[in-house]
Amino acid sequence: MRERHYSQAIQEITKGTENLIDFGVFSRNAVRLLVSSKMTRRGPFQGVRIFRGEIHDPEAMLDRVWDAIGKAIVELKSQLLDAGVQNRSRILVEMCEPIMDRIAGNLWKMFKRLALVPGSKYTGADCGQQNPFFGFS
Repeated sequence: MRERHYSQAIQEITKGTENLIDFGVFSRNAVRLLVSSKMTRRGPFQGVRIFRGEIHDPEAMLDRVWDAIGKAIVELKSQLLDAGVQNRSRILVEMCEPIMDRIAGNLWKMFKRLALVPGSKYTGADCGQQNPFFGFS
């Protein structure tokens, strides 16, 4: 299924992941985001798509990514649910600072692991590590 707009994909993914995250949910959402942001034309996710309802991942990059950070994603989801914020659209605004710091640190560790995914020819700079937003220590 082709997404016309990145924001539409984000909204649908947000609605569809209220409580559960596993490899199936992760991979389907990842493909939707990759396709809608045109990241499947070249690079490590080249050729990744949904074809006749099935995920087509010629280099098994989604499997590698899940192996590298899947456990951390599940833990992050749990931390977000435990944050006690009722309105998901305001979770980052209403979260207390110690929890926000812990989540930011965990995100930083996930980005570092992504740079080491087998088969990826890309460095930390390619996955956002040199973006000032991700300047956590």
